[in-house]
Parts: sequence; C-alpha cells; structure tokens
Amino acid sequence: MAGAQTGRERDGRRRRGSGLSLMIVLSVVVTGLVMTMAWASSVQSAAVAARCQCDEAQLAADAAVNWAVVKLRADPTWRPAANQTVTVNGWTCAVSYTDMGPSIGMAAGVLGNPLKFTATATKTGYTGTSTMSADTQGVLAYAPQFWSQGNLIVQESATILGDVETLGSITLNPPASGPPPNKGAPGNWKAKGGVTDNNPGPSGSGKYFVNAPTGNVSTLAAPSMKAIDVYNSLMAGPYVDMMTVLTIDSSGHYVIDFSKAGGKPVHFAGDASYVGSVGVKSSSNPANDTLIMDGDVNFTGSYPYNAAYAQMNLVVHGNVVCNGSGSAGIALHGSSYVTGNWTQTGTYNLQGTVLVDGTMNLGGTGTVNTAVPPSFDPRYVPKVTGFLGNLP
Repeated sequence: MAGAQTGRERDGRRRRGSGLSLMIVLSVVVTGLVMTMAWASSVQSAAVAARCQCDEAQLAADAAVNWAVVKLRADPTWRPAANQTVTVNGWTCAVSYTDMGPSIGMAAGVLGNPLKFTATATKTGYTGTSTMSADTQGVLAYAPQFWSQGNLIVQESATILGDVETLGSITLNPPASGPPPNKGAPGNWKAKGGVTDNNPGPSGSGKYFVNAPTGNVSTLAAPSMKAIDVYNSLMAGPYVDMMTVLTIDSSGHYVIDFSKAGGKPVHFAGDASYVGSVGVKSSSNPANDTLIMDGDVNFTGSYPYNAAYAQMNLVVHGNVVCNGSGSAGIALHGSSYVTGNWTQTGTYNLQGTVLVDGTMNLGGTGTVNTAVPPSFDPRYVPKVTGFLGNLP
C-alpha cells in the first residue's frame, strides 16, 4: 500500500530518535560539566584572590607592628595615639597598644611595662583583612635612677627624684654640722641588705625621705648588664679617639666636639684623674653623645665651663667623683655607667640614670632627675618576644 511504512523504516526512525535524544542528554551533561568546571574555577579563583588579599593584609599588619617597634626603639616614651593609622602598600593599618603591666602586678602606665602592639589591616574593596600583634618586653625596662652593686651611703642634702636600689646596704649619715636638712626624696629606696639610720632625733630618716628606705628586700633583681658589660660592649667598637674631636677655643680651653665624632662614642685612654675647665659641644643628636673614659675621673669646679650643662652619656672604667662648685657645679645630662665607685659632693645638677658596679656615696647639694637613657643601655631597648597573626 502506497505510503505505508515498512518495519525497517520504523526501526530507522526509532534509532534516529534515540540518537538525537542521546545527543541531547550528552549535550546537557557536557554543558553541566562545563558550567560546573567554570563555577569551580571561579570559586577557586575567588579563593586564591581572597588568599592573596589575606596574605597582603598580613604582610601589611606585620609591617605596621614593626613600624611601632621601630618608633618605640627611637623614643621609649612613644605610644600610638588614639585612632593611630599607618598606610602600608595601600592598606590602612589601625595600630594600638595594651599596657601589660597591670596583668603582672605592675602599676598602669609605668615607663618600662611590657607592651602589646596590635595592627589590623583593611583595604577598601578588598575582603581580606588581618590582625597582627606583637608582645614586647624590655621596653624602657624598669631600672632605678641609681643602681649600685655595693653599699650606698647618703648624707647632706642629696635630692634624688627617682628610685634608688642597691644589692648592698643603705647607711644614712647626718651632715658634718647642723641638723639633717629637710629635703624630700619622693622615689622608692630599696636595699638587699639592711638600712642604718644615724640621724639624731625622733623623726630619723623622715627628715630625708618621703618614702623611707626599705631594707632586706629579697625581691630585688640585678640589672641585666653591669657597667663593665656596657664598657666592654662599646669598646668592641666602632668608636673614635679623643684627639679626633678635641679642640681648643679662643679662650684656650679644651672642648670636646661631639659633632666631629660621626655619631660614634668618643674614647679617652689617657689619665683622666682630673677634669676641669673643659667645654663640651654637642652633635646634632646629643642624646647619643657618649664619652668613654679609662681610669678614675674627678669632675671639679664647674663642668662644663662653656654651657649650662654637658649633654652626654658617660662610661667610666674606674671611679667617678663629682665635686662641683658654683651655682650649677657639675652639670651632666645623660646616663652614667661606672665600673668602680660613684661619689657626689659639692654642688651638682645631674639628669639621667646611674649604674654603678661598686659603692655609692650620695652627698653634696643638688638635684638628680630622670631622663631617657641611650639606646646602648640593654634595659631600654624594646625586644619583640612573640608575634601572633589572626587570619579570617
């Protein structure tokens, strides 16, 4: 019959229909696989981008923390301001700090408490963020204004505006004549050994001290380095010889010109048993001007002769006597490190910290106040003791 399909034709049509269906199914499957691979690729790309952003953020936060440590090393009194930010490679890093002293029993805000710096890095349009923190210790680590390995003798009207500690004992003697002066010393005075008060009268040491000395203090800790260690460290170099910086002014006086030292300490290896009528000229960074002297040093009269005070650090391998006269007497603004004994008599105006390996005799008339010590003092250099990074 015309137009009638044979069985073979019907089978062919069924096979062609099945093939078309298979191709459609394969096309759907392939399309799904392609879309899945594209989606996975986009997810992976996004993850890689986010990871890269996190890595960038971590590096920026790490740099910001180190920036804070560098700032602190240059100035131990520096602290991040409220809402302090620093920009690192386009990342805005919020920098803050936490005073860790109260958590270990120290008073809050004391110069010398351990600090924790924290920096959080963010960037507009970026999903990655990072927070990095660093614990620092030895940041202007606590050290008393006067520290002696040996005994400490106090007499006359020495006024000390800071803490005093000794591994030896403290002896309080009256002046050569007259009653003990009514001078206040608001710092804390502590001794590993005992305290002997030889002052007459019922008020005893109260005539000298706002806070009377405390003896037999078992918790006293020795400084991390002695004066001899500081001396040896500086003598390892580099330094310049005194003759390199010594000049003579129009009045015929010797002047130590630290501007000629190139930022290095000045070493005097000759006989330094007498220092008088000598001038000092500071460099552009007087806080780092340092004089290293071998042998005993006796500052007499007015020192320096040409200025209100000599701003310099003093490192002496021997004994030091400050026996000043005149209105200011011996005027030293800077920290002193003495391997022998330290003696104050006459008049003086001292500003800094004094580390003595021997004994100390504090007398005379004048004032000693605290000041930021030089960077070579190991007790005042910030040391990072641990980093902690937090990523999303």
